[in-house]
Amino acid sequence: MCTLGDPLAAAGSFLHPRALPPSGPLLPLGPGAGPAAGLLDDDPFHRRSVIRDRSQCYSGNCEFFAMCWATGGLLSGGCGGFFFSCCVRPGTYIAEHTYNSEPSRIQYGPVINDPTCGRSQPYGAQRRIVGGDNAGFGVFPWQAYIRIGKSRCGGSLINRRHVVTAGHCVKRATPGMVQVTLGDYVLGQEIEPLEAQKFGVVDIKVHPKFKYTPQADRYDVAVLTLDRAVEFGPHMAPVCLPEKGEDFLGERAWVAGWGAMQPGSRLRPRTLQAVDVPVINNKECEDWHKSKGITVIIYDEMTCAGWRNGGRDACQGDSGGPLMVHRYGRWYLIGLVSAGYSCAQSKQPGIYHRVSYTADWVSAVANKNRAFSRHHFDEESADGGDADAGFLDDDRDDKDYEYYK
Repeated sequence: MCTLGDPLAAAGSFLHPRALPPSGPLLPLGPGAGPAAGLLDDDPFHRRSVIRDRSQCYSGNCEFFAMCWATGGLLSGGCGGFFFSCCVRPGTYIAEHTYNSEPSRIQYGPVINDPTCGRSQPYGAQRRIVGGDNAGFGVFPWQAYIRIGKSRCGGSLINRRHVVTAGHCVKRATPGMVQVTLGDYVLGQEIEPLEAQKFGVVDIKVHPKFKYTPQADRYDVAVLTLDRAVEFGPHMAPVCLPEKGEDFLGERAWVAGWGAMQPGSRLRPRTLQAVDVPVINNKECEDWHKSKGITVIIYDEMTCAGWRNGGRDACQGDSGGPLMVHRYGRWYLIGLVSAGYSCAQSKQPGIYHRVSYTADWVSAVANKNRAFSRHHFDEESADGGDADAGFLDDDRDDKDYEYYK
């Protein structure tokens, strides 16, 4: 979680995945990402690796990657193994929800929430959270701390057995590599009002359309199945999923996590941090980046949140963590920390996976063989507070990797 009064320029304008995958640097699909050599020419997989497949491009044209790069195009995922990539040229796409939309989408059914979702019951007398401060014990009881080998990510509890996080955090992981901690507030502190609990993971479902890209990853969402049911309490409770297609443009949202407080820093806060950021239009997000010399495509399954002048943002180590809004007395998960160009810089807002775009898929995975009924929520307020802040000098998650997600 990054808060800067005078945004640092030292980190530069590089796209940083906001957590490391457990097996090293991200490998974008496209040039150089095809199958191993030595397959016979009549092998169907080999044919697909050397022949263009325009159906793999959600936007742009399937072109020889070197030609795309040489003519100022933007590589946006592979469409033919070694040689071809989806090429998008700036200025050829138009407004939000049209220029990066897909021709068809699978319908996964209704979004089903746990009846108790989104209720925050802060423990004890605490004040309302403010931007860039300690979140307060129990303010965000769905907040998960996820270790994937030596990497770390955030996540959100959505029912008794499932946590949602960023796909890039766990794409290369096996369940045995992942540990989820719920109910924690000050990491490494044993004396808290209520005890945190650690859970193993028995299954990982990454969205079927997830794809590593040189920019923010596509469909960057995954659902973890815990090894046992969570006993809900004031410090462990689920957040609500939004309705499919629900819009939060212009709303004030909150992002929380234990990520870095300055870009490029290995120093991590022990205490859960939270900052407020406005949700902005995808085209405006692209234009802001463009004004800083950064060409980025914000697809429909992505959303941006941040301030024009920077100062408050998610950062390294926050990946997969929640972007939330408070509506109708409930907290809703509207985004997952995905990527960003440095942290808290002016006109470089954070890039998030848009949960309302895939909420039906998340719900289908999380509610398989379950029978929650739809619930009409009662209005209720949620207050927050603070706690003593400490720091973890832990570089195991980011190593010497230039980029973060």
